[in-house]
Parts: sequence; C-alpha cells; structure tokens
Amino acid sequence: MEMSLIGLILSIGLCELKSVLVLNSFGDGVKQAAGLTGDRTAAVLSTNASSVTCKLQGTTRQPAFSLDGDYVIGGVFSFHYYMHTVKHNYTTMPEPLSCAGSILPRGLRFSRAMVFAIEQINNSTELLPGIKLGYEIYDSCASVSVAVHVAFQLSGGLDPVFNTGDKCSKSGMVMAVVGASASTSTISMLRIIGPFNIPQVSHFATCACLSDKQQYPSFFRTIPSDQFQADALAKL
Repeated sequence: MEMSLIGLILSIGLCELKSVLVLNSFGDGVKQAAGLTGDRTAAVLSTNASSVTCKLQGTTRQPAFSLDGDYVIGGVFSFHYYMHTVKHNYTTMPEPLSCAGSILPRGLRFSRAMVFAIEQINNSTELLPGIKLGYEIYDSCASVSVAVHVAFQLSGGLDPVFNTGDKCSKSGMVMAVVGASASTSTISMLRIIGPFNIPQVSHFATCACLSDKQQYPSFFRTIPSDQFQADALAKL
C-alpha cells in the first residue's frame, strides 16, 4: 500500500518534470547542492558592478537521506513526534531545533519507499533516460516550525554562496515535494513553496481546506479528504 502511494506521488512529479524537460529542450540541469555544512550563519551581501554575492542566512538542517541528481525531489516525513524543549535567553544565537524520542517506523517506511521508487526510476531506461533524479528527505519532527524551515531550505537551495547577475535570488532546488505527514505542517509549507508553483503531494494531510484550489493550486494528495469521512459517518 505504501509503495503504491509513493509511486503515485512520484508519477505526478514525473509528469511535471517531463513538461519542464520539453520546454527547456533538455537544457542545463539544475545546479546541485554543494558542501552541506552547519556553519552558515551570517547574511552577507557584497555588491559589485555586475553581480551580487550572497550567503544563506541562519543554519541549514541536514537531510536524513540525500542523493545528488540532475533534478531533486524533496521529502518531508515525521520520523519523530517530539522535539527538545529549548529556553532562549535572547543573548546568544538559538541552537537549531532537534528531534527527540524514538524513531517512528511508519515515517521511516514512507521515506525508504520514496528512495526505492526513485532508484527504480533511475535504473529504468524508459522513464527518464539520461536524467538522474536526486532526493533530499528531512525529518519534520511533526513540528510546524521545522517544516517551515525545511520548506525555505528546499525552495531556496543549499549552496552556501551563490552569485547572480543583478539580484540576490536564484531558482529553487527542488522540482516537487513529497509530504508533509500532517495537515498543519503541510499548510505551512504550502504558504512558502506554493507561490513558486512547486508541486507538493502529501500522503497524510486530510484537512478538507486543502481541496481549495484557489488557495493551494499546486497541492495534491493520495489520501481522501476529511470531508469524505464526515459524509460517511453521517450516512452511517
């Protein structure tokens, strides 16, 4: 059952990816993340005559599983349900949020199913010949704040320093996002990546509000809305 859900999710991403490949005539591949390091704290802008050099602000989260590729698919699953409680004194830089508790087997199975599906696509000579898919899978800790952090990271990329022609901006790193594992986290992520038309497909977000295509035009899911459950209970 889990494999069929992940397969459907990736099939939607593949349709989006094939459209991009056709429009770009197999143009330049998306630049991949280089050197994941934890020390990316200062936001620095140095303006030259023709370009701007930028550094990422804050610290980045390390993915639980990752693979370089021509195109990257993000994954956000709940491997934990708890986070370390931190009391900030507002005199030093807060420590990055970290998860606590034991591993949830279900979230881990979902992530491994996604990895397996991508590997099967890469090994196929028919689906995306000459193209290698990559992935970056994160643990959201069932936390909205972590999910928002990951959403910024997936949409903005991981390069510690990057140059642009005249602005401190660049294209997103991911072609699509699988997750998150809860409606609240999913909605929070959609507020960030939705305006960039990055497809997001959830396997567990059931809120009926997510069916509103006016607010969430790039959202899809493989689980029924809560509205169906309410209708079924009323009939029962």
